Amino acid sequence: TAEQWIDAANLGFRWVAKARMARVIPATVTDAFTEGRGTFDVRVLGIRIQRLPAGDETDSGEFLRLIAELPWCPVAYTHPDLSWDAIDSRNLRVRFAHRSVHGTMNFVVDEQGRVLEARADSRGRSIGKVMVPTPWWGLYGDYKDYGGVRLPSTAEVFWGAPEGAFAYVRIEIVEAALEF
Repeated sequence: TAEQWIDAANLGFRWVAKARMARVIPATVTDAFTEGRGTFDVRVLGIRIQRLPAGDETDSGEFLRLIAELPWCPVAYTHPDLSWDAIDSRNLRVRFAHRSVHGTMNFVVDEQGRVLEARADSRGRSIGKVMVPTPWWGLYGDYKDYGGVRLPSTAEVFWGAPEGAFAYVRIEIVEAALEF
């Protein structure tokens, strides 16, 4: 199970997933962009087994992750650090400049304006101790009403690795609480 918080005013997020390996060994994954910095940390039995290095690559990658989370926090679409362009009636590009992080992400929307896909041409993927620029995208679906706001209840996120694209996470939202 996982919980996530998104800060629309300061453009930040924190996602914490907790699981048990072999039903008894606790593992925690924390993925975040807060106060202008990105972090990714994996712990098993409380011992850190993976952490992305601090720096621009991690900050940029985690900020892209935040931008991909916007369908779950639509109030953040209007943040002044985000600039939107319509490519055509179904495709939007967001450019962002937030502190030292900048870049672009493309969104595909349906005729009702619901986000169906978010895509970055390049996001750093950790392979061993090296960050490798890799295409990255998410697919969103099954929009439901959460407290009067329609949000996607499912998502699947992919890396476009040279050996072939693969999904690395499938998400099902079971509960959402929106605070304004």
